[in-house]
Amino acid sequence: MRRIKVKALAILLAAAMLPFIPSGSADRVKASDWIEAKSTATGKTSVRLSWPNKKNVARWKIRRALQDKNGNTGSFKTIKTLGAGKKSFVVKGLKKNRSYVFEIRGFRKKKGKYVEAYYSEVYDYTGLAKTSWDEYAYSDPYCSPERIDLSMNKSTQGLSVKGYQIYRKKEGTSAYKKIATIKKKSPGVYKDKNVEKGASYQYKFRSYTKYKGKTIYSPFSDVLKRSAVYQKGKFTSRQVKLAKAEVIVNVTSQKYNAKLSLDSIEYDFRIGGGQYSDEYEDEMAPVTLTGWSKDGISWTEAKKNQSVTLKDGESLYLRFKGDGASDLRKGQFLYNEEIRYNGLPSFFRLYLNGDGTAYMNDESIH
Repeated sequence: MRRIKVKALAILLAAAMLPFIPSGSADRVKASDWIEAKSTATGKTSVRLSWPNKKNVARWKIRRALQDKNGNTGSFKTIKTLGAGKKSFVVKGLKKNRSYVFEIRGFRKKKGKYVEAYYSEVYDYTGLAKTSWDEYAYSDPYCSPERIDLSMNKSTQGLSVKGYQIYRKKEGTSAYKKIATIKKKSPGVYKDKNVEKGASYQYKFRSYTKYKGKTIYSPFSDVLKRSAVYQKGKFTSRQVKLAKAEVIVNVTSQKYNAKLSLDSIEYDFRIGGGQYSDEYEDEMAPVTLTGWSKDGISWTEAKKNQSVTLKDGESLYLRFKGDGASDLRKGQFLYNEEIRYNGLPSFFRLYLNGDGTAYMNDESIH
């Protein structure tokens, strides 16, 4: 019985090591015979496909499928069969402003049968495709009270782009206004220097090109929200009380900081060591945020699922309790990795009677 089980396991392992063969291709050879094909939209209803010439191919099959707005691919349909020596084909009669997937399949002739030997798949759009922001445009590009950087993706599908237009509106207003025209095929990063300190803005952009003597435009990108605030928040701290099991500090947020949201009540408190030293003489003691106050007199209990917010230019009193195992009177700074600054997961470090910083937690975002 054990021998049978071992043999079955060996068969399963051997099967797992075989090359992947996509469904619908019973005669396809191993995946290494993938070829790099290209597509170029030549109009609002046509796309040119091209691929490397393969001398041992007896015929090529071109197939296409539509994609919906959510990126779901429909059924493939064979639209053309080409003979040996072909390495391009123009697909015509397509629907305007739609996304397509094209398959290019090459077949060898072996013992009177056609066996698939080469395969490629390309995507394209008939018209000007919707523009998109860089994946991390909301978090990574530089921002300050004087400047907001915008990181945009180059349009890689659809008609060839001549340039891009960027529109902006200030939060609280209704109308977008064009603030820039980029006359390049790749928009890169645009630096918006005409901003109001501390203000929040909404951005969108689109591409344009010339088609049959007229300027046509793509749909607008999704809206990107960014603010003219410090990318790295700066704070000052004043020690109010430092007891064995309790710490109270008064924290002030620098003008034009982004909003700081203290979403977590669990903090670490460094015991021992110099203020700016990396040498840990003792430990990081756990402390809990138990309350906050605007005046140091009337206190609000800090609850687990309740966020405490500190806006720029404002001050808050924060009260922390220790677990009794460590003497907080030797403490140097408070630390937390679960707060939000400028709406982003961030690190927060606050020295007693010193400076504090809040900055993006790269690991949580990337």
